Amino acid sequence: MRKHFYDDKQFDYRDYWRNRKYEDWCEKKVLKEFFSLVNQQLPLQEAQLCEIGSGFGRLAWVYLPLVKRAFLLEPAAKLRRLAKKELKEFSNFSFIAEPVETAVLKKETFDIVLMVRVLHHLSSPSLVFKKVFSSLKPGGYFILEFPNKLHLKNWHRLFKDPKIFLSLTREDRRSPKNRNAQSIPFFNYHPRWVTKELKKTGFLIEKKVSVSNCRSPFLKKLLPLSWLKFLERLLRPLFSLLNWGPSIFVLCKKPDY
Repeated sequence: MRKHFYDDKQFDYRDYWRNRKYEDWCEKKVLKEFFSLVNQQLPLQEAQLCEIGSGFGRLAWVYLPLVKRAFLLEPAAKLRRLAKKELKEFSNFSFIAEPVETAVLKKETFDIVLMVRVLHHLSSPSLVFKKVFSSLKPGGYFILEFPNKLHLKNWHRLFKDPKIFLSLTREDRRSPKNRNAQSIPFFNYHPRWVTKELKKTGFLIEKKVSVSNCRSPFLKKLLPLSWLKFLERLLRPLFSLLNWGPSIFVLCKKPDY
């Protein structure tokens, strides 16, 4: 992840989320559900967690009250400063000030690794999966989110260019201008490619969930948040089965030795 993007003085990542209360609720809800499942296998109060791309600590409010210790891996100094302020009531965390691609994660250190809204910025996701696998203790869990190129809203493209749309190859969402300028990467992924790579790395797929299924500017303007939450609960089983959501969360486990 390029540091200068999130360190830009003109860019406030908190502003991005102030207008996305629905997506924020969806992501925190599925994380709470995943942590509840993990807690059935290993006691969270004794767990060490690493969040890759922790930003300003938006999701830390979910896990810091649950785990013994958390390591917030965040390369952007601006976001680390904001997180320190946002999370001042907690003392059970520290920062790793490195991009995940170059960070040294000690072997079999963590019980849980969390990576949300980061995969789309990575140039070599398979290498990161291997690094995460190595850093987890046997029986540890990896919670991964990725942007879905098969999102229902994109299915009209099936008729325009089916070969590209259905290909397992990831999709670069940057404009030609931004690609030429070598701006921060932004990729969407085929769910089958992601699960295939996770399994190849050695992970067991425990659960896959489609999230933020009503992510539509029209719906968000038309409906109150309470209705969007209701629709999210209603649509999630079908959208998860068909990989139709814009954002996919996967709960993976490193096998016990």
